[in-house]
Amino acid sequence: MTAALIGGGAALAAKGDGGDESIADPAACRTALAKNLREATAAGPDASPLPAPPACLGLDEATLERITGEVISEYWESPEAEKVVEDAWREAWESAFPSP
Repeated sequence: MTAALIGGGAALAAKGDGGDESIADPAACRTALAKNLREATAAGPDASPLPAPPACLGLDEATLERITGEVISEYWESPEAEKVVEDAWREAWESAFPSP
C-alpha cells in the first residue's frame, strides 16, 4: 500500500507511454519517492496514490523494489515518522478513552 502511495511498484519497470525511451535515473527516482512519501504521510489516511515519478520509469523491478524499501526504511528512522506515530497513538488513545 505504501509503495503505491509514493508512486512505486512493478508497473514502473515498464517504459513510458508510447514506448518512449527510458528516462530512468535511480538517484532522482529515490529523491522523488522520498518526497512523495512525505506528501502522502502528511495527507493522512485519505491520501490518493501519487503518479509515478518520471525518473522511476524504466527502472527494473529489483532496482525499484530496493529503492522503495530504502526510502521507506529511512523514513521510519526519521524524527518526522516518530512524530506521525506519536500523533496517531495520541489520537487513537483520545478516541478510545474520551475525556468526560
